[in-house]
Amino acid sequence: KCKCDGLYMYLHMEIAMQFNSGKNRHNHNDNKSRVFNCDLVQEETKEDMYLVVDSVDDRKGILRDQIFDKKQITSTFAIESPSSIRNSTSFKNQLSHHKMIKNYL
Repeated sequence: KCKCDGLYMYLHMEIAMQFNSGKNRHNHNDNKSRVFNCDLVQEETKEDMYLVVDSVDDRKGILRDQIFDKKQITSTFAIESPSSIRNSTSFKNQLSHHKMIKNYL
């Protein structure tokens, strides 16, 4: 059983919400990688932090044991860093549906 104080579960959910969005897929050095905004910020700089998952095959990936900042993402992958899923319109719409269903019940 995980004794990680909920952080692992939080990061798992963040990645799951973004996994099939298509906005995070990047080919880097012939390695299909996905870059995820993990909705956490560095305490000192208040900058977003990012995680990278390298694809093993179509169904599996390996999470790199490094946390990236925006500068590292743009220089390593030559892409714009992904925005937070929690600030997206689709996420906010899904939250409002949940509230409507809850109010109905």
